[in-house]
Amino acid sequence: DTLERLNLAENTIVCFTSDNGGVSSGDAFATSNLPLRGGKGRQWEGGIREPFYIKVPGTTQAGSVCDVPVSGIDFYPTLLELVGVPVPEEQIVDGISLVSLLQGQSDQRIAERDLFWHYPHYGNQGGEPSSIIRNGYWKLIHYFEDARDELYNLASDPGEQTDGIANHPEKAKALRARLDLWLAEVDAKFPVPDPEYDTEKEQSRLQMLENE
Repeated sequence: DTLERLNLAENTIVCFTSDNGGVSSGDAFATSNLPLRGGKGRQWEGGIREPFYIKVPGTTQAGSVCDVPVSGIDFYPTLLELVGVPVPEEQIVDGISLVSLLQGQSDQRIAERDLFWHYPHYGNQGGEPSSIIRNGYWKLIHYFEDARDELYNLASDPGEQTDGIANHPEKAKALRARLDLWLAEVDAKFPVPDPEYDTEKEQSRLQMLENE
């Protein structure tokens, strides 16, 4: 409303998103992200799939929807292209411009790329140290605490209720190899054991959370 009142709406790009899904920690401030599993700080879709809106006068159509998964890393190259500024040659840009999608076109570079998340620590909402790769509808989560993997098909199981590792071992193996390669490429940092960790203190804290 303010942009329209100031006659700026036709010369302004509006972007709206969130850095994570709604908090689902179970307290009085929690929200529900159903049918997605989990929430803020979690490695499931409730924590990493968010609303993502871009309004570009003369480019986007009101009410249009695109179901191609994209990422916050795409904002930078998208905004540069929209305002006619070339990407600085000295910069490494991780994302891809979404202008073609905003224009209603398909873009195989975006649709076929893998997406990655790296969260090498615990979160105060319950998140675990983990890394994630999404390849099409397939999603693999690797947990650093016990080295286990989970595999989900988001097309048939958007709520991530059925781990498909046992039924699709080759797919899991291929995704894990691709994830490990990406982690090496970006020189990712990994969690290390905490020398001050105390099992008794942890159990005491868990009992307090559960009972008090």
